[in-house]
Amino acid sequence: MNFLADQEFDAFDKWHDRYGKRFATNSSLHGYPVPVLQYANWRLLDTECINALDHDLHREIEERIRLRRTGRNEQCILHGDDLLILHDTARDRSTGFVVIVSPDALEWFLAQHFPNARPTPALLRLTACYLGGLSLSEGARLDGKSVETRKSQARELRQRLDLERTEDVQRIVGGQLIAALSAMLTEASVQSHDVFERYRERYLPEAVRCLVLSDSGNKPFRILDMGPKAGTPLIVLHAMILPDIRQKDIALLDELGLRLIWPLRNGLYAPDDPTFSEDEQIRHACHGIDLVRRVFCEEKIHILSLAASSKVAIAYARKNAENIDALFFAAACVLEGRPVSGARRLAKGMLALASRNETLMSATMDYFRRTILTPARFPAFIRGQFQASRADSLIVEAELAGPHGGERFREALIHSIPSARHDFGFQRALDWDLARALGIETHFLHGDDDPIHPLPLIRTLVESFSEAHLHVIEKAGQLLYHDHLRDMLTPIAARIRG
Repeated sequence: MNFLADQEFDAFDKWHDRYGKRFATNSSLHGYPVPVLQYANWRLLDTECINALDHDLHREIEERIRLRRTGRNEQCILHGDDLLILHDTARDRSTGFVVIVSPDALEWFLAQHFPNARPTPALLRLTACYLGGLSLSEGARLDGKSVETRKSQARELRQRLDLERTEDVQRIVGGQLIAALSAMLTEASVQSHDVFERYRERYLPEAVRCLVLSDSGNKPFRILDMGPKAGTPLIVLHAMILPDIRQKDIALLDELGLRLIWPLRNGLYAPDDPTFSEDEQIRHACHGIDLVRRVFCEEKIHILSLAASSKVAIAYARKNAENIDALFFAAACVLEGRPVSGARRLAKGMLALASRNETLMSATMDYFRRTILTPARFPAFIRGQFQASRADSLIVEAELAGPHGGERFREALIHSIPSARHDFGFQRALDWDLARALGIETHFLHGDDDPIHPLPLIRTLVESFSEAHLHVIEKAGQLLYHDHLRDMLTPIAARIRG
C-alpha cells in the first residue's frame, strides 16, 4: 500500500482492519505472519505501512537501503528486538524486499528447523545478536550483560542447536533463515512493482494513490485510486494504456464528488508479468474488479469502461449483475469501425494477427517496441495513428509539447505490451450481443469526432439495446481525457447522484 495521503477512515480502512493478514505487505514464514516491505530504486514503496509500525524502524530501513547504494551489503540487521532481513531482486541491489522478523517469529522459525532447541528469551536474544552481525562482546555491551554471562549462554545455545562453533549460528542458522524467507517470497508470488511505481512517481499527480492489493490467495493486483476518499466510487477499466492525468483533473473529481478506482490489468506497466491467454486476462481483470468492489464499495457499483475494455465489463457483469447499478461505455469499439486505409490500418492488421496466430502477434508487438517506439520515431508514429481526428490530434500534440515530450505515452506502451496486446484481441469479438441481455442500465459516451469508431455506428449499436442512453461528447475523438474528461464524467456523476 503506497501513498494513502490522508487518515480518513473509509471502506478500504474497514476492509484492512478485517482482512489485514491478507494484505500484500504480510507474508507467512512457515505459517507465522511476518511483515514484508518493498523497495525500488533505493526507496521504500510501503512508506505508510512502515510508518504505522514504528517511526524509528522506518528511518532505520531507509538508512540501510541508502547504505546499500554506497556498496554496503549487510543482509541481516538487528534493530531493537527485531531482525531486518534485506532480500535483493535486482543485480545492483536497488530493488528488493525487507522482511521484519520479530522474536516470536524467530522462535517459530527455530522450532521448525531446530525442534530440540526450545530457546529461552535470553538465548533468543543472543541468537538475534549473532544473526545481526554482533560479536559476543558487542552484544553484551548492547544489552548491559557481562561477557562471562554471554559466554555461558553461547555454550548453552550451541548445545541446543547442536552446533560446534559460535560462528555456526550466523553461518548455519542465518543461512537457513535467509533460504526460508527467500522461499516464502517466491511462494507468495510477491511481484516487483517498480515500473508501476516509477510511472506514478514521474507522471501522476501526487494526490493519486497507488496501491498493490492481494486477494486471499496472495495474488497481487495493482490499483490506482484518485479523487476524494469520501467521494462516490466509480470503477474505471482502462484502455490500452492510462490517459494523461493532470492536477486539474484531480480538482475536477473533487468538484464532482467522484472517486475513480482503476484496477489495472495484468501486464500494464509491468513488462515482467506472466503471459496470459485472453481468457486468463479476462478472469484476472474480473477478479480485480471484484476485489475493488469488496474493498472500496459498500453499495452497488458503477463501472466505466474505456474502448475495448468493454469486453471485461461485460464479462464481469454477466456473472455479477446483482452487484452493478449502472454500466458506462466510453469511446466504445464496434467491429464495423475498423479502418480500411490510412495510418489506422495498422490496428486492423494487429486485429487480424491476433485472431490468427498468437506467436506472430507477440513477435510483431516486440518488433514495434524495438523499432517504432524509439524516441526518434515515436512522435511521427503516434501523430499518424490519430491524424484523422482533429480532437485526438490536439491531445497528441499537447502531450508531445508537454513537460515530458511524449515520454509518458511512449513508455506506457513499451512497458504495457503484455496488456496492450489483449486490447487488439478483445476486438475480435466485442460481445455486444451478450451485453444486450444483461438487464443493467447502460450508458454510452462517445465523441462526435471519432473516425475510428464513428458516431453513426455507435448510434446504431445503442438503438439495438432495449434501453440504453447515448451521451454525445462534442469535438471529441477516441482520447477522452484532458478537456474532454469533464464532458465524460459530468453525466456519469449526475446519474450516480440521481
